[in-house]
Amino acid sequence: MTRAAVSLFNLDIVAALMYHPLVWMPAVICVLAYFDKLTERICIILVVLLLLVWVVRMLTMFPDQEPMIFYEHGLIPTIFNRIFN
Repeated sequence: MTRAAVSLFNLDIVAALMYHPLVWMPAVICVLAYFDKLTERICIILVVLLLLVWVVRMLTMFPDQEPMIFYEHGLIPTIFNRIFN
């Protein structure tokens, strides 16, 4: 979403939508919140849209592999291991 926002700020709308098709969502949320029009129903619709984009991307970009591989020697696992062991 960050690269999409940068592209949008540079007025490259096509690239922004290619990076993330919901690049417009934060601006819409801010405007709706400002005018006190952000309802629970709108929030649910926006969350469903985010989840749909995520699922489609996972299915099309990573059909045969994990998108994230767990690294057991990373910072967070190391901290948890030291705390709980």
